[in-house]
Amino acid sequence: MMQLNKNSFSGAREAAVDGHQERDLVPEHLPLVSVIVRSMDRTMLQDALDSIALQTHANVEVVVVNAKGGIHADLGDTCGPFALRLIQGSGPLSRSGAANLGMESASGQYLIFLDDDDFFLADHLKKLTDALANGAARVCYTGVQLVGREGQTTFVLDEPWDAERLRGANFLPIHAVLFERSFVDQGCRFRDDLECLEDWEFWLQLAAQTPFLHVPTVSAVYRTGLGTSGLSAEADAEKHIANRARIFETWLPRFTAHEWVRSMHWFENARSHYYQMALDRYHENNQLEIRLLASDAVAAELKLQLEAAEAHAVTMRASMDRLNRQRSAAKDLAVRNAAQADSNAAQAVRNAAHAESLQRTIDELVISTSWRVTGLLRFVSRLARGEHQQAMDSVRLRLRAVAIRLGVREQPTPSGAATSAPSLVTNLQSEPTTHHFLAPADSTQSRLVDMAGVAPLEGSPSGRIAVHAHIFYADVIPEFADFLSHMPFAFDLFVSVPSEEVRKVCETLFAPLPNLLRLKAVVVPNRGRDVAPMFCTFGEDLCHYDYLAHIHGKKSLYNDGATIGWREYLLQQLFGSTQQIQKIFTLLTCSDGIGLVYPQNYSKLPYCANTWLSNRASGHGWCQRLGIQDIPHGYFDYPAGSMFWARQQALAPLFNAGLTLE
Repeated sequence: MMQLNKNSFSGAREAAVDGHQERDLVPEHLPLVSVIVRSMDRTMLQDALDSIALQTHANVEVVVVNAKGGIHADLGDTCGPFALRLIQGSGPLSRSGAANLGMESASGQYLIFLDDDDFFLADHLKKLTDALANGAARVCYTGVQLVGREGQTTFVLDEPWDAERLRGANFLPIHAVLFERSFVDQGCRFRDDLECLEDWEFWLQLAAQTPFLHVPTVSAVYRTGLGTSGLSAEADAEKHIANRARIFETWLPRFTAHEWVRSMHWFENARSHYYQMALDRYHENNQLEIRLLASDAVAAELKLQLEAAEAHAVTMRASMDRLNRQRSAAKDLAVRNAAQADSNAAQAVRNAAHAESLQRTIDELVISTSWRVTGLLRFVSRLARGEHQQAMDSVRLRLRAVAIRLGVREQPTPSGAATSAPSLVTNLQSEPTTHHFLAPADSTQSRLVDMAGVAPLEGSPSGRIAVHAHIFYADVIPEFADFLSHMPFAFDLFVSVPSEEVRKVCETLFAPLPNLLRLKAVVVPNRGRDVAPMFCTFGEDLCHYDYLAHIHGKKSLYNDGATIGWREYLLQQLFGSTQQIQKIFTLLTCSDGIGLVYPQNYSKLPYCANTWLSNRASGHGWCQRLGIQDIPHGYFDYPAGSMFWARQQALAPLFNAGLTLE
């Protein structure tokens, strides 16, 4: 439906005149239509006249009745291309009086009313006139659109003819109906004793003589925000009841009881129909409310997914930035390495020559008389310093040399001794190890294993598996999710994080991992690096698992990128592929008593990292607390970077040590 405003017909009368300047003379057979306007000389009269000026029916006269009395604004003698007459009464006129004066002053074959606050659409008169001129009906009507103060459509009246309905109430706006002037000649008039509803009573007079013809579709507009008539927003209910009573008093005896019952039956049916419509709308509204609530729930879920996606996007952007930085660093490193390679080649030649020179010096020193004479002194001094193991090592070396000269066969090296393999394993010691007296001393329990010679474990290991991941930096979470997706066995994941935001991202990205049975993410204080959360926060949970992995988001920012790629190297060795993990579990489940599997040192790690550095005192204290007698000296093997796979028995002493953050 249309939206209307006060400018809808601005300049229409002038435009209509221009448009009709070259119009042919009106054909003689074309009926003259008189449009009667009851005017209170209001500003909206101009809209009504402009809508008449735009009519496509060519033979129209406009009869404006001055209903307010007194002086009326000058309207001229034309309305667009049509003649206009202003009819003056003897004073102010009632609604019925103005209507009757207009009909008596009209010259047209057909008459129609237009109140000064309503208007026609352009084809209104032509549509109605054609219907009467080409048929047997004497009265016809069409659809009217009701609009509010803001021009919005509030209702449409465009329903079939029903005399029983008209008998009970009016449903025809006054400017919807075109009728023959012959009714006026027969004495039909608007009743002067009615203050309103006079048009309804007039339609009853016409309907008593002939049925009305319905011409469908809307072609006129009724503005309910103006005026006080029956359909207007300002209608006086009590006045309408009183005037309706007068009309019924007149017409009651003119219809039979049967006719009145049929009218009442029509309204009862209409009431039932509209009640059912209201009930249907009520149920529809209930369904809409249910769907709205469901939509709200879906919207909330989508909001959560959006937040998770945004968090994931942030981490992905951070990962991209990190990868870009690593790529740039790798390019720079490649350039430096290329230059360094040339330098190293030359240095290697010099080092080989220097090493050969040093070896000759050592050989000369060892076979010298002074070295042999002071051997006993060195032995006694080591015993005095408490270095018993080193003292016995020197004795073993001398005895081995003597044994070789005497032809004594040396004990073969145990299976699994050091090779050039990339992975280290640490044996569990359930019983004291007995060394052959001539065997090489070994103060550690670590050995290198060539993973290329290890077959992947077939099937699943017996026992429960847990992974502890300490993630301080959110941008490494997608990287961890990718490595953990390689897990071929069912496992539980325990994650320690520094903030609630990082925890939410972890739960979002880790939850879909294949083979993940349980996910537990906890915000922990930034104390004890990556190890404290494993034993202090999750110790009560992790101590019940048979196999454990420990990984963390290492960045080593303190060394200005000297060990860039360390974290990726460790994760690649421990979780780089499904087959790699299956090989690690072959080692953990074998009968050799292997308790810990960890990667060989990263190539960029300095040698001093395999010493106590400044931790000697605290390290010795913990060795004593854990009952470790053979405390390592100098260089020793351990999981540098603290990432590893382990059996529960290997970590049991630490789980049972009562570690706390305090």
